[in-house]
Amino acid sequence: MLKGMGRGEFVKVVIEQIDRGADEQVTIRCYKVTDRVNSIVHFISSSGTTLAGYQDEQITQVPLSDIFYVETVDSRVFAYTRGKVYELKCKLYEFEELYRRERFFRCSKSMVINLMQISSVYPIFNGRFSAKLFNGEEIIISRQYVPALKEYLSGSVI
Repeated sequence: MLKGMGRGEFVKVVIEQIDRGADEQVTIRCYKVTDRVNSIVHFISSSGTTLAGYQDEQITQVPLSDIFYVETVDSRVFAYTRGKVYELKCKLYEFEELYRRERFFRCSKSMVINLMQISSVYPIFNGRFSAKLFNGEEIIISRQYVPALKEYLSGSVI
């Protein structure tokens, strides 16, 4: 069981393995369709989304859910996955605008982080936070973005 939907309620998660030929589906049973439920539906629906990433003059379709963070370096934009780096042909602010609903969050002037790849967040000095990612990397959340991060993590921004 997962603590989840607010007011101390618990969400029961059931996973049923099916035969390979059967259609996969997700069923959500809830008392009321809330913003949080809609957010879960949107996340599940977009989990197959990919974008074009460039690596050694090859174009690869990179699953959005595999990206840990996107960073701008010397006016070029790079997406970081587990063990691979892809160049993106867009500006960082364009990426942020396009994928905000997919849980990508601006954490500094030069970086957008995938909120679904954060394992923990904790305060560090000077009002900044550190986010530990599932790949073991730590990302600094700039002081000016900390209030918005707190809103996202508290569930008030969906």
